[in-house]
Amino acid sequence: MISQRNIAAALGLSHASVSNALNGSGRTSRELSETVIDYARAHGYSGHIRAYGSTPRKLPVQVAGGVVSRATFEWMTEALDWSECGAFESHGERKETV
Repeated sequence: MISQRNIAAALGLSHASVSNALNGSGRTSRELSETVIDYARAHGYSGHIRAYGSTPRKLPVQVAGGVVSRATFEWMTEALDWSECGAFESHGERKETV
């Protein structure tokens, strides 16, 4: 079984670069990601591989009251934007409800 460190050594890259390429994160070029992914698959890498440009899963967000899901956080920021522009008043709602 091949590891990320083995792939990095074989391709002359840092472990971080290989990890970013395999996870679809970081500032990795498409060409480098494809090279790393092709090498990993050809040599039997058994870890998770996320294709270049795929959407990573949305992680929870730390807020003042604790941790909320990304969807809740995005809803909260949208609701706050509505309250600032007066959208609630136009629908008969008071600002204090937000």
